[in-house]
Amino acid sequence: MSSVNEDAKPEDAEAVPSTSTPPPAKSRRRRIAMNAARVGLAVVVGLAIAEVAFRVRDAGAFPHVNVYVPDPELGARLEPGATEKLRFSNNPVTSLRVNSEGYRGGEWPPPAAEELIVVGDSQVLGLGVEEDETFSAVLQSSLGGGAVVRNLGVPTYGPPEYNAVIEEALAKRPAKTVVYVVNLANDMFEAKRRNKDRHAIWDGWAVRKETAPASVIGFPGRSLLYTHSHAFFAWRGWLHRHEPQDNEQGFASEGTWQDIADAAANAETEHARLAAESTRLAQLHEAQVKQAEDRAEVAAKKLDRAVLGEIPYSEINEPNANYDNPNYIPKDALFEAGRLNPGDIVNVSFGESGRDVRVNAEHIRRGAVLRVAFEKKVRAEAEAKKNKEVLEAFDARDREAKRAAEMKVAPPPKAIPYSPLTPALREAKAACDKHGARLFVVALPIDVQVSKEEWTKYGVEPVDMEPTKVLNEDVLVAARAIGADAFDALPPLAAAQPGAFLHGDLHMTPKGHKAVGEALAKALRAPRVAMPGEGLPAFRSWPPRHDEWRPETEIAVRESDPAGCETKKVREWLGIFCRHEPLATGVVVTSGTEVTAGAVPGGSFLVAPVIPGQDLAATFLYEGASRDFTVKVGDAVATADVGFTKPLAARPELATTPAPETNAFCTCFIAENPGKACSDATTVPNADCARTYGTDCKKLLACASGEPAAVPTCAEGFARAGAAQRCRQLCSKDVACKTGRCVEWQGGQVCL
Repeated sequence: MSSVNEDAKPEDAEAVPSTSTPPPAKSRRRRIAMNAARVGLAVVVGLAIAEVAFRVRDAGAFPHVNVYVPDPELGARLEPGATEKLRFSNNPVTSLRVNSEGYRGGEWPPPAAEELIVVGDSQVLGLGVEEDETFSAVLQSSLGGGAVVRNLGVPTYGPPEYNAVIEEALAKRPAKTVVYVVNLANDMFEAKRRNKDRHAIWDGWAVRKETAPASVIGFPGRSLLYTHSHAFFAWRGWLHRHEPQDNEQGFASEGTWQDIADAAANAETEHARLAAESTRLAQLHEAQVKQAEDRAEVAAKKLDRAVLGEIPYSEINEPNANYDNPNYIPKDALFEAGRLNPGDIVNVSFGESGRDVRVNAEHIRRGAVLRVAFEKKVRAEAEAKKNKEVLEAFDARDREAKRAAEMKVAPPPKAIPYSPLTPALREAKAACDKHGARLFVVALPIDVQVSKEEWTKYGVEPVDMEPTKVLNEDVLVAARAIGADAFDALPPLAAAQPGAFLHGDLHMTPKGHKAVGEALAKALRAPRVAMPGEGLPAFRSWPPRHDEWRPETEIAVRESDPAGCETKKVREWLGIFCRHEPLATGVVVTSGTEVTAGAVPGGSFLVAPVIPGQDLAATFLYEGASRDFTVKVGDAVATADVGFTKPLAARPELATTPAPETNAFCTCFIAENPGKACSDATTVPNADCARTYGTDCKKLLACASGEPAAVPTCAEGFARAGAAQRCRQLCSKDVACKTGRCVEWQGGQVCL
């Protein structure tokens, strides 16, 4: 049989009946389907196990917010009703829920009498903390009294989006206060870059515009896979880890941590340029003031000639004039003296000769009376006769005098430091004003600005961030310049260290949020005080510069010479300079406002305005003695009583010690005035000027003299006031003065 079988041909084999039955096709398909089902089930089970494993590993949390929906204007919004768990950089897991309005937290309560909104980015949202730990929540509980604080923070937003949120939110539901949080980490960078140009939304995630796909393929379950799957997220992360990256390179749409340092360097350059520009503007203003004063002087003298030309000769020349008397001043000279200052010179002419007379307070008083009478008479006659030439002289004098006075009291133009946020803040202020809300700007520092210890968590060499704090100050200055309130969050965060920031991240911990929220509540609850405006009141002038206290400005004052002092007067300013024996060792002011007084080696000085209603009392101290100095003004400056007392008993209890800034002041004065001693100065050291200008001698001395081109920077709660622009405590009916009394100054209230 084997041979038969071996020799059989194929066709013969086919003829042999088969002994087995082939499986039907339907059964074959069933087996394939069952096998596929087993494989599919295994895959599903495997994926499910992987998903569970990764979900357990991640504690159900993602490291980034993935509940965004695209918005054509804002770039992104949070999906209403969405929830998510978050964890990053080994920080605790936190929960995020979004209310029906698209903002973090539960549904908002009904409108309240006191309602605030807080706008910002992920710092305001509270990335890394629970919703009841955000500083918005802390602020609400700290304010109490039924206040409602709505947290409108959205990650990825910048200043353009903050402003859009303000307008939208206030239009829907009023609020009394808008807290505008400037995140120094990126808002300077994002001020001119809209979120829609920086980010795209891809399956709930916000991705950089440069890395976003041009298009995506939609399919059922895509959201489940791309948005909610932890296993798929891990797989995508594994793929990206194996792609070439350069973590030190930023993208055009998103800044890096170096941006704040770069912005600070730019700001420092800008400040230097603005300082030079402010000096130029001040010099230009001074020249313009001098030009206006010269025009006013020309117009006044022209009117004087016109008036005297209209007065009959018999009324000007006295028949019994005694020109031999050195104290005699005829009416024409007396008429001129009526518009001068003590110490100014008038020429008394008689025949072909003449003499100069130094004007005193009595000359001025008598001349003013005569001037009023002559001008009244001549103006009335000119109006009756329609004498256009004389009337035009009156008009020109008044017009030029008014113009000169306005320019004199106006502050010199200053180049204000320009923050990149200024346009955005101005837009926010306009929106708040439109809806009757208060704008409260918060400068929120980056973690490494608060403490250099924060660099440790990043594993990099520390960088000195002190120069970057100019950015914080610029934000505060810019906010106040547009009429908003400003708050620096750096001090409370510094006080909360260590532990104010998350591990490996720049966002705040619950401790940091608590510090900011409580400090904000305190600042918002603090009584509001009105900030003084720029410029001077009518008929006032800036303090005289050093070169204005010339010898001819000295006036006769009771007991001034025996006290070893020179008493001078320039405009309304009185200066007491005690440089001679018996040498005054100090001066203590007991009453008066806008008084600058103190001592330097070899001299004691006092400078103050003599104005109606402001009396002055001070005590000059000597070795074994003292003298009181008083100015009693009453209602008329011309009749003010000014003088020293005779020597009195010593007042050791009033003894003073040199101010800490005296050495720096004297060093600068001697350097700027070769051959002079510090006792030749005409002002005294000032702590705020020393702190503001340091070793810049020209600015320090100008500031100490009260020059408007070199004003000091004042601490929180203080403002520049008085013609000398000293830092004075702000006050109100609810904020009492620690020293002095609360008075009005240029629309504000300060302690003088």
